[in-house]
Amino acid sequence: MQLEFANPAPALAHLVATYYLLTEDYSVMEDVQRADTGHLRIFLNGSGYYEFEKGKRYPSTQFFLNGPFTQHMRSVVQGPVRFIGVALFPESWGGLIGRSAADFTDRAEDAAPLLGDGAGHWFDQLQQLSDITEMAPTMDDWLIRLIKPVHADRRAVIQTIRAWLADSMFPQIADLYSSLDLSERQIMRICNAYYGSPPKALARTYGALKTASSIVMNDGQIPEEAVAHYADQPHLIREVKRVTGQTPRQLMDSSSPVMRITLHPSNFQELEPRP
Repeated sequence: MQLEFANPAPALAHLVATYYLLTEDYSVMEDVQRADTGHLRIFLNGSGYYEFEKGKRYPSTQFFLNGPFTQHMRSVVQGPVRFIGVALFPESWGGLIGRSAADFTDRAEDAAPLLGDGAGHWFDQLQQLSDITEMAPTMDDWLIRLIKPVHADRRAVIQTIRAWLADSMFPQIADLYSSLDLSERQIMRICNAYYGSPPKALARTYGALKTASSIVMNDGQIPEEAVAHYADQPHLIREVKRVTGQTPRQLMDSSSPVMRITLHPSNFQELEPRP
């Protein structure tokens, strides 16, 4: 498997974390992906599907958009495969996609209708390019055309939610509500629209993800903060497995390179300050 990365143009820096190109020659590739904020994937070759724990399956399309995941997801790709991906920041749901993130939570769908009449031409352009450095300017050109305004007040709330999630391993709901001059109902509505979950569920997901990340980064050692937070060890294991598909021991012994990469703290870019 070959995985290449490129940064988006500055005009997209608040909406897109990174572009990546995955190339794989195997006829079938299976993997488990962690809970995340959402991705647009353009399948230039090959196809596949996403499947959640209860068996709900979403077959891929040329332009394949998945929303925020509150749980792990199994991906199966029939190759040889080549797709370019766009890792989305929460603000992109209003500022690029133009839909509520909650409409896509734990699901995926064909993104072509959301991308305008030129999507087919965009696909043809990308088909002619060979690597991510060539593709990135074309991605920039098309995505910049899709940018939609997000009011400054709304952006400020999104940034406050981001800072709240980043502040600790297990964010406290009361801290978020006290930091904003809005009703709990308003905060919940904005959180759903851009993060795909209400604050309580979002805090739970990121608590489990940070626990998993800390375990991977510290040679399997479970952080004391997580030990104190969860009711018991089985509770901790269930939460880690819910968001990664693997137990703490499996993360150390048999997790894929992609899973370990995505659990690295540097790949929680949605928690970093945005321009």
